[in-house]
Amino acid sequence: MEKAYRILFVEDIPADVEFMERQLKLANIDFVSKRVYEEEGFLEALANFSPDIIICDHSLPHFDSRIALEIMKETKQEIPFLLVTGTLSDEYAVECLKEGAYDYILKSNLTRLPYAFKNALSKQKLMYENKNFEVKNQQIQKSNEEFINKNKEMIDSINYAKEIQNAVLPKESYMQQFFSETFLINMPKDIVSGDFYWCAQRGSKFIVAVGDCTGHGVPAALISMMGYNKLNHIVNIIGLTKPSHILEQLDFEIREAFKKEDSEHVIPDGMDIAICAIDRKNNMVEFSGANRPLYYLKNDKLEIIKGSKKSIGGISEDIDTDFTNHTISKDTIESIYLFTDGFMDQFGGIQGKKFLCKRFRELISSTRIYTMKEQQELLIDALNDWKGEREQTDDICLLGIRFQI
Repeated sequence: MEKAYRILFVEDIPADVEFMERQLKLANIDFVSKRVYEEEGFLEALANFSPDIIICDHSLPHFDSRIALEIMKETKQEIPFLLVTGTLSDEYAVECLKEGAYDYILKSNLTRLPYAFKNALSKQKLMYENKNFEVKNQQIQKSNEEFINKNKEMIDSINYAKEIQNAVLPKESYMQQFFSETFLINMPKDIVSGDFYWCAQRGSKFIVAVGDCTGHGVPAALISMMGYNKLNHIVNIIGLTKPSHILEQLDFEIREAFKKEDSEHVIPDGMDIAICAIDRKNNMVEFSGANRPLYYLKNDKLEIIKGSKKSIGGISEDIDTDFTNHTISKDTIESIYLFTDGFMDQFGGIQGKKFLCKRFRELISSTRIYTMKEQQELLIDALNDWKGEREQTDDICLLGIRFQI
């Protein structure tokens, strides 16, 4: 059941109030009322009676509607205000409406009062709802602006992180100092990448690696930079150059870095990585992989050496498993390819399927007659044609090196 409306009558003639109340009751309007006829009583009623609507006579002996409206403005009361009068000029009526009155009713036509009463309350409700809507809309706009600003700050930070990541990773021109024909395809799914490549010279060996960290985006990019720095430490400081030994030390250091005192909270992240050590002095190529293979061309035929079925770090239990070291005569190799799984995992084609290893091997074989620069362009074109309008599935990193035979 709806509550009774609280009506404040500003009227000095009780009979007129009784007549108005009769008209409202005939319209089945439930209400309680209070009558005042001077300014002091009006102020007291505003404070303590808390009316839902005010029905005010135009002119009283010591008070009038203009003063009542002025008081409401000063006290910032937003209460529907109906003006009731015996006679009223059009000019005065317009002025009262401008000052805040909702409507006016002539005493000679009080049958119209219930309609004006309901219309005023409906108008007040609509105004209240609109005001709430405006407040909520302003709050939403403010939240959106804050979100946009925070998002921009975040994107700016990630873009800056990308610049740092790109500055840390070796330039393709550095590798070309050792091998005149190389190519590098490095395509992050997001702004920063969880895939990374690394290279260093140690004695007669040029050591190169391509790694794929868990996931993608910022967390994977942080792990990639950890892997990059630890490879620098392992090769340049500790002095390890045998790929399997490098992987074993890298696995140990990543696990130690992610080790928690609370064994229930183990960080499961790690990486898959392929490492080659190209020994110019002994004309040998050594390879070891953690869940990543080595592709190489020999006598125009694509050969594959699979990596060990073990990742670097993570939560696997095979921490005591050694990484296998493979050795091949450099004289029999035309070119080598190290890569992450992003290329093969890309969805595309007519049926929206993955590119997969078989298609990737056929693509590498079909481009072998071209220069490394041309191979790079052909591989990128093939990837884009396969992907089409689809989103990139994962980070992609592919490194190719051709030897001078």
